[in-house]
Amino acid sequence: MARPAVALIDQQAFEQNIAYLSGLANNAETILVVKADAYGHGVKNLISSFQGRRLAVACAEEAATIFSLGFDGEILLLEGPFEADCIESLAQHNVSYVIHRPEQVSMLVAQNFDGKVWLKIDSGMHRLGLTVEQTKRCIELLDGANIQLEMLMTHFSSADDRRSRSLQEQADAFDRLVNELKLDDLPVSMCNSAALMLHERYHGAAVRPGIALYGANPAPVIKPLSEKLSPVMTLQTEVIAVRDIEVGETVGYGDTWTALRPSKIATLAIGYGDGYPRHAPTGTPVLINQQRAPLVGRVSMDMITVDVTDIASVDVCAKVELWGQNLPIEEIAEHVGTISYELCTSLTSRVPRRLV
Repeated sequence: MARPAVALIDQQAFEQNIAYLSGLANNAETILVVKADAYGHGVKNLISSFQGRRLAVACAEEAATIFSLGFDGEILLLEGPFEADCIESLAQHNVSYVIHRPEQVSMLVAQNFDGKVWLKIDSGMHRLGLTVEQTKRCIELLDGANIQLEMLMTHFSSADDRRSRSLQEQADAFDRLVNELKLDDLPVSMCNSAALMLHERYHGAAVRPGIALYGANPAPVIKPLSEKLSPVMTLQTEVIAVRDIEVGETVGYGDTWTALRPSKIATLAIGYGDGYPRHAPTGTPVLINQQRAPLVGRVSMDMITVDVTDIASVDVCAKVELWGQNLPIEEIAEHVGTISYELCTSLTSRVPRRLV
């Protein structure tokens, strides 16, 4: 009998999310960000939904995997080429590169690359991106090369926080650079998921949704934001043991949880070896028989334990939802002190992804 931990992937929900986000984007192109194996959902499960769209990934290895699955469209490499081998390995495919340092342009010219590039401007996030002088240098290097400068882009640091002033400051800094370099005729791309959904005035020519494609709220503090998004992943497992314990008895490593009443404890086949967060605290909910049960004690490598005292008729093989269709991943992330991005991308290969 197969181990019951499984991530159920709803391709129809993915396509509905694409349609909804594309509708919000109005006339802007919607580029699907599918890095990190489609945010842990598995590109092979969603490949048929990619056709007819441009994709964005982090690196050449991710692009090569998608092309090997039969995708014949264009892929944008968000971190550009790391070395000449990246360019050479994808020479027969339709790729474009985001440039965040002039040396990457030199690398592309040396490899006789004849496709498209985007220039990424550092507007204030200070992670990747070009300064004014670096942008000038890139344009000089592109002059005379058979490379199309297609787009200017930047990335907002706090698009999910309506109280933050940095988004306006970044947009202003970006505009100043564009005006100074007289690049106003070039299309721009500024929006990630949160900016797409919250800041229509910055949609530009192309938007780059990521986490929202998979049905997660990019700004969890704004609850209604995700009402029209559908979770693509539902993480499930089963109860593999049920036992009664008495007052004063403990559960799990370190004896961190002690029963204050006669309790019924269910053991579930999921743990940090599957990517379920080890630091999930007592009280983190799961759903059993469509009722909430709190995690108790420490997360183990292969198992967690939950208190099902108040749920009738919990037996071995009962289905359990860890997050997904009926239990929002953002809620679990809030309990754990992390974000939904980390939860879905941290699932290990031990958890099969299965289309539903």
